[in-house]
Amino acid sequence: MSLNSKDKGAVEFQKVLEGDVSVWEYWFSKFSKQYEGLPGLGSMEKIYNQADEDVILREMARKRAAGGTKAAAEPKLDHLGRAHAVGGRKTSTAQVYVWRGSGRVLVNRKPLDAYFPDLLMRSAALRPLAVTGLMGQVDVLVQVDGGGVSGQAQAAAHGIAKALRRLDPSLKAALRAAGLLKRDPRMVERKKPGKAKARKSFAWVKR
Repeated sequence: MSLNSKDKGAVEFQKVLEGDVSVWEYWFSKFSKQYEGLPGLGSMEKIYNQADEDVILREMARKRAAGGTKAAAEPKLDHLGRAHAVGGRKTSTAQVYVWRGSGRVLVNRKPLDAYFPDLLMRSAALRPLAVTGLMGQVDVLVQVDGGGVSGQAQAAAHGIAKALRRLDPSLKAALRAAGLLKRDPRMVERKKPGKAKARKSFAWVKR
């Protein structure tokens, strides 16, 4: 009567228990059977020596060149030739359109200096143009809603930076180095129950 693989394994293990076969011999025979039929070191060297090294090197160079070359990014413009982006800061959101022009900047249908009388707010909103050196070379249209003056100015700057990247992808490095492409995630901390503000407590009165 022929034994299946499980029965054969049980018989061999029984020999180990009885002391007829050592544990080392049992495991050596078990693992050696799994590697039967595999090519030895000599045959592997023979296979490698028969390979054409020039062909291998050319194929490696071709794959390296194909993987290292990336297609240049193209501008993303609408049918009017404008680059559109959305900027944000705190609770302010700015819809921005940028296109090649004479340097006009409108915020909510008003000139920039009329909407942001404060010089600091104007400089904050136009910082992407100053970083890229495009001041006076592009027209900017901003529609901003929500938040206060500071949040709206920074939201406009964020939107202008993203729109400039779409208008000219080569400006991405300069804008990223200036930290203008990433939205500032900081928000006002909410008021807590039992507190005057987010963390301020009421004045303590002993009596």
